[in-house]
Amino acid sequence: MKKLTFISGVFLSLLTFILTSCEKEKALGEAIIGKWEVQSVRQVNYENEVKVSEHIFYLKADEMAIQFAEGGTGIIYENGAIYGVFSWTLNGNTVSLSGSAEPIEWTVTVNDNVLVWSYTESEVIENVTHKYEYFYTAMKVS
Repeated sequence: MKKLTFISGVFLSLLTFILTSCEKEKALGEAIIGKWEVQSVRQVNYENEVKVSEHIFYLKADEMAIQFAEGGTGIIYENGAIYGVFSWTLNGNTVSLSGSAEPIEWTVTVNDNVLVWSYTESEVIENVTHKYEYFYTAMKVS
């Protein structure tokens, strides 16, 4: 009987812990709102779909930041000063930005206070396809 009571007590304690520690995950459109300071940029280079190099660039504090505001507007900061403004929309995990010469699309994820966005560029030089993948990692600052 004592063993059954002990097991029931442990089970109830565990169940209570699980239910009270689960936070509802924010939707991406809500989680992206705020100012994000870029910590690093990872660039992966391919030639004809073969990876040839990978580089990680670490940024200094205030070197680059991006802010997503409610209503679909945003600001890019460089060295603590406003560098430019943009409009944005979200469709699934794809953010479309406009305000430059041509629209830009990023694939975006937010985990806790870390924002990662990525995009790909490519070009053909002397019959060799060069593809460049970029991954920006930023921490939420406000």
